[in-house]
Amino acid sequence: MQKLRHLLRLKNKLLKECLAEFSGNICSVRAHLNPAVSLSFCMIGRFPWTKVPIYIFFQIFGAYMASATVFALYYDAIMNYSGGNLTVTGSQETASIFATYPSDYLSQANAFFDQIVGTAALLLCILPIEDAHNSPAPKGFEPVLVGFLVLGISMSMSSNCGAAINPARDLGPRLFTWSAGWGTAVFTAFDNWWWIPIVAPMLGGVIGAYIYLLFIEFHHEDSDMVQQIKPLTNQGDITSLANKSSKSGSFENIAVDGEMQMLRIDHDSKEEKPEEWGYHISSRL
Repeated sequence: MQKLRHLLRLKNKLLKECLAEFSGNICSVRAHLNPAVSLSFCMIGRFPWTKVPIYIFFQIFGAYMASATVFALYYDAIMNYSGGNLTVTGSQETASIFATYPSDYLSQANAFFDQIVGTAALLLCILPIEDAHNSPAPKGFEPVLVGFLVLGISMSMSSNCGAAINPARDLGPRLFTWSAGWGTAVFTAFDNWWWIPIVAPMLGGVIGAYIYLLFIEFHHEDSDMVQQIKPLTNQGDITSLANKSSKSGSFENIAVDGEMQMLRIDHDSKEEKPEEWGYHISSRL
């Protein structure tokens, strides 16, 4: 088993991240899972732009495969309910099992605003969950809270158009239904509705992220932003600290150019080596 594990274990960090994005849309492992989240993190400097395209690709691909799995699992039930006719509209439509579609009363302007508000709320609540200055969630509990957050938004805001709040969650299943027999109606129905749950969440996520920065994060006291770093003298310069910490995987996307950047340093618990001090970078100022 150890030999098999060594043989199949991915060595490339980016490939591991891509696998997390793909599998996360199927079984909800910890990852972005949402292009709106990835874009928003880029806009506020917490995620590299170079990774965005491949992240979004695997997010959509994961959602596509998740839809294929659901279709295979409930194939007989879907065919029995629809009478064998896979339609997007009508009393026996089944396309909404997979992707989102608006209610008959909803205008496109209202639908666009609906998706902006929902995704802005999502980012506005995700950021404090991991903000070390703002009573963050216990380590390892963040995915659970985000899951309840998505559940709450979906339950309270799904009446209008299903509360997509995730372009991958909508586009992946829509592409699947297009390829599985529902046809081009998945794109043309409801006055070409399909682009709204893609564009509006991307915009809403960025708005929510900037609202959090402008109204909360930018107002943290400077004295709270950078904790005492006297123990660093035992570890050498900042560069050696960054190299040491990066091996533990406790942070990413740190840029050190011979001097300390405006980054928060938190004292981490001593785990494997009690005689050494450990630090991790938690957020930018």
